[in-house]
Amino acid sequence: MFKKFLKECLKYKNLYILEETGDREKVKRISRRHGKVTEANILLFDSKTKRTTVNEIYFNSQGYFIIRDQKRLRLGKFN
Repeated sequence: MFKKFLKECLKYKNLYILEETGDREKVKRISRRHGKVTEANILLFDSKTKRTTVNEIYFNSQGYFIIRDQKRLRLGKFN
């Protein structure tokens, strides 16, 4: 049943977006390094490690992204 659910979720390599909460349009604070931090969060599932994490969504002139393993992952890459 969980595998069926994962097929419906947005995927990038071994990462799956299970849920997105909050508002992407509202800015919570500004990070000097990464840009604007929105009030939205993403629940990610890593199929290699079988763990879930909650990541903040950032916004800059290039679009929305999250920080994962010290790298920026654009939300446009998830499909």
